[in-house]
Amino acid sequence: MDVVNFLKDCLFPFFCVSCGREGEWWCKDCRKEIKLFEVKGTSFQKATALFSYSDNPPLEKLIREFKYNYVQNISDLWKEILSEARLVFSSDIVFVPVPLHEKRLRARGFNQAEILSRILSDIYHRPQIGNNLCRTKATLQQAGMTREERLKNILGAFAWVGDLKAPKHVVLVDDVFTTGATMEECAKVLRHHGAEHIEALVLAHG
Repeated sequence: MDVVNFLKDCLFPFFCVSCGREGEWWCKDCRKEIKLFEVKGTSFQKATALFSYSDNPPLEKLIREFKYNYVQNISDLWKEILSEARLVFSSDIVFVPVPLHEKRLRARGFNQAEILSRILSDIYHRPQIGNNLCRTKATLQQAGMTREERLKNILGAFAWVGDLKAPKHVVLVDDVFTTGATMEECAKVLRHHGAEHIEALVLAHG
């Protein structure tokens, strides 16, 4: 452990969201074994979630802390979990994170999907593209919306920029799959710009 992280852990200790054990965000004794879930979608060949919110209530709190409260070092937990999942990818896939609008990115300071995508790229030795798929419309927060409201809110929110075509085989990466509206819209844009096989991967669904 480096000095900076040691001091951070001393000054700002963290505890397992389930049992309170110090030094772990969600310890192995508390989190259930990873069982991959297939999630339904119409614009991609396959959508996979590592966990279900209903089976793992603490996960929602962790993702909220990661996403909204700037707790970036929870990414160490995601790296551990994504390594344990032993996911299988073809040799030609490219990870593409679901983008944030520039206003939200400035406010938050990071894109949680981009962090997950980078972790996947490091673990599974596949490239990622983080700048071509862009969010061009500042949409409303979608928590609490119905699927129909989400579809309307997200319509036309994404674009592919640059001269390169989209990769033929894409794995879209995000933290949560609720109704699938956001990923469906991203997949449509990717397919329009050259993607032929699109998968989706998230930490949780529900």
